Amino acid sequence: MMVVLYLDLHGQSAQWRRLAMASPPDVLVLFRRMLDVAVRIPSRVRVFWVHDYQGVSRDSPRGRMVRALAIGWRQLTGPLWHERVDAVFAVSEFMARQLAWLLRVPEHKLRIMPNGIDPSLFREGQVSARDPWRLVYTSVPERGLQTLLRDIYPAIRSELPETELHVFSYRSLEAFRAVTGPGVHLRGSLPKHRLARELMASSLMTYPSNFEELGAIAVLEAMAAGVPVVTSALGVLPELVGDDERGVVVGGVPGTPEFATDYARAVVRLLRDPHRLERMRLAAREFALQQRSWDAIAETWERTLAELLSARRLGRG
Repeated sequence: MMVVLYLDLHGQSAQWRRLAMASPPDVLVLFRRMLDVAVRIPSRVRVFWVHDYQGVSRDSPRGRMVRALAIGWRQLTGPLWHERVDAVFAVSEFMARQLAWLLRVPEHKLRIMPNGIDPSLFREGQVSARDPWRLVYTSVPERGLQTLLRDIYPAIRSELPETELHVFSYRSLEAFRAVTGPGVHLRGSLPKHRLARELMASSLMTYPSNFEELGAIAVLEAMAAGVPVVTSALGVLPELVGDDERGVVVGGVPGTPEFATDYARAVVRLLRDPHRLERMRLAAREFALQQRSWDAIAETWERTLAELLSARRLGRG
């Protein structure tokens, strides 16, 4: 039976030191803070689970020279970091490629351990009907909402006036009221169970993200609700959408007029093709509930950790 302890290496420093000395763990999983690999905790296997850009993203506000120096420093010192762990878990293939490039993590150390969703929130029958013209946006507003409201949705509504766009976010939406036109409903923040019902009543997620997503939980939740996504080609998003199986990827640079035009056309074409949309709806829901449920991910954790421990016992780690 696996026993898991969660400890804050900084807030609970005295506690984990006592526990580690009295009973060293078989597996130590370090989460998010790269400098934690320097912490001296005895264990048979050490894993670092990455969820964030490690200081250098495509949209970094740093100047070009400072960003180049930061990239060079990480590529130079990367081995000093990854040599302190037996495996590096990334939340997507995209992130794994970034880690291999930026920190020179060798392929044999990389594993994909994605984010997940709670399937119990998305049981069928929790809503009476799905509105075929109801669009939804559920991420933080900085990731493409302004261009959606200002440039994209007006073009969609001019072609399909029966559509509505419902916007949910745990961050304030007040700054976007100035660019909110007919058919747009700024709904704000909802508890998870209520947001799930709103998603299950919707038809399509419009997410013209201008950010290199790493895990995209908002997209996974929409897919679990049977809501395909029309999105950009940045980060993990093409992985989640697949080859036009579970949604549509629009190429180009988000925020440009060309992208806005292509994006609006993609949404209109999909809404006018209910059979294609229904195929995507079923595929998106199946993918999210079967491959991205926390139960499925927990099984992957157990299997992967068992493999790492076995390799250590056989002297291959």
